[in-house]
Amino acid sequence: DDCYAFGWSGGLSVDARKNAALHLADGLHQLIATYEDRYGHAPFVRLLCHSHGGNVALHLAHCAESGSRPLVIDELILLACPVQEYTKQCVN
Repeated sequence: DDCYAFGWSGGLSVDARKNAALHLADGLHQLIATYEDRYGHAPFVRLLCHSHGGNVALHLAHCAESGSRPLVIDELILLACPVQEYTKQCVN
């Protein structure tokens, strides 16, 4: 029943997408914590991404590798996402 909209610069570089993924991860952690406090359990997290927003979401896997808190994404929907060499292994 809840929806969170995330926007980013749209910069066409790996660094721009990495930075956006870090901000997205922070926002999702805050939303999940709020939901857990309010309802006593973790929410179902579905990300719906378009174009390079999908690459931002795929970079979330790199955030996890860097030692930040774990983040569970239950469902990831990529619409017209040009998966790139740097994030192709994250699709799995």
